[in-house]
Amino acid sequence: MKNKMMRILSITVVALLVFAQAVSAHGNQNNQESQNNNQGQSMSRGQAMNQGQGNAYGTQTAPGQLKKVEDYSDFSQSRIQVNNGWVDTAQSAVIKDGTTLIPVRDVAEALGCTVLWYSPYAVIISPDEDMAIIFDMEDGEAYISEDPEDDLGDLEESDDPVEDIEDYIEDIDPEELTVEAGVINGSTFVPIRFIAETFGLDVDYDSESCSIYINDRHHTSADDMPSMTPYTVQYDEGDLDVDDDYLDDDGNLLIEIDLNDWEFVEIDDLDEDDEYEVNSAGDEVTIDEDYLEDLEDGTHTLEFIFENDDDEETSLVLRIKVVEVLPELSVTSLSFDEGDLDVDDDYLDDDGNLLIEIDLNDWEFVEIDDLDEDDEYEVNSAGDEVTIDEDYLEDLEDGTHKLAFIFENDDDEEITLYVKLRVED
Repeated sequence: MKNKMMRILSITVVALLVFAQAVSAHGNQNNQESQNNNQGQSMSRGQAMNQGQGNAYGTQTAPGQLKKVEDYSDFSQSRIQVNNGWVDTAQSAVIKDGTTLIPVRDVAEALGCTVLWYSPYAVIISPDEDMAIIFDMEDGEAYISEDPEDDLGDLEESDDPVEDIEDYIEDIDPEELTVEAGVINGSTFVPIRFIAETFGLDVDYDSESCSIYINDRHHTSADDMPSMTPYTVQYDEGDLDVDDDYLDDDGNLLIEIDLNDWEFVEIDDLDEDDEYEVNSAGDEVTIDEDYLEDLEDGTHTLEFIFENDDDEETSLVLRIKVVEVLPELSVTSLSFDEGDLDVDDDYLDDDGNLLIEIDLNDWEFVEIDDLDEDDEYEVNSAGDEVTIDEDYLEDLEDGTHKLAFIFENDDDEEITLYVKLRVED
């Protein structure tokens, strides 16, 4: 029964993938159509995904457009694991109305089955040819055959496969589909919970690591997988300033692991002893402070590899968000009456000019755009104090004015910070 459930899942997700490819094929019909109009052509899963035009599925009339997924929330921090193997997805999962939807193409890459297309029907036959799913793309209904050879015959040799399909489905009830698949940026997405509950799969979600686990029940559940603390860290570029609970006595990042009978193998693409160390029990990993502080701004992922006694492999991911440190201005907005720079004395120098103090954070102040240095503003020798001339400010007309402070760093990158001045009549 378990195998049958997995076969149904396999052929279901591949069916959805085929539909998305068939849509892209619309308008690409050629002379082969007349030759193939009544002759179904089978494809393995791998062939189907490598067929750019989607033209080898029997008759070549494409189905109507799949429904687009709208009003969804991004779930880009999530990862998907199927039967203890991580799936690399071109697009991340999304959430719509509390339901998680996953991209079909990447999940289907490891599956194999025979796919037949006879417009408007898609017929998906399991690898053992003991089960098939028929999708009617005109009305969105689905039918299941547990004996394709007896129920449908040899569709590829049939003179009229469409008639054979219709003769079979007219006597059975369609399956109940409560949630529709949809398209996001050209990829087909399916509701993970609906698929799992329909075909008896286990789905677990780890909120701390944002990991989605999909398992046939003979595979290891999420409760028996390794886990670690932390899964995410964030710090300013060049400064590993994180919670002390995450640091060892030498200031290195400490990752504590609950092995659950798995064995830690390595951190992918990192050099043990140089960039990280592991204790003798394999349940603590320290990542070198210098390595982490040398990371550039952005999000980095470190993959922790594990094995069990059955030579199965799994992994956990540590996400490291390195925040670019930008210069900071002591004043970002200020209001005063037209012709009268009457503001808090903390914002003024001894001569009554507006004083802007700057925390450079390894950036260099370049200029205030469209203002004349020495005439309308001055900069101290360290470049961390700018005074804007009182007369210039009091000559501003009522309204909102923005002063653009330009900065550069050693990589010749440039950023602009703004001071907003609101002059009231």
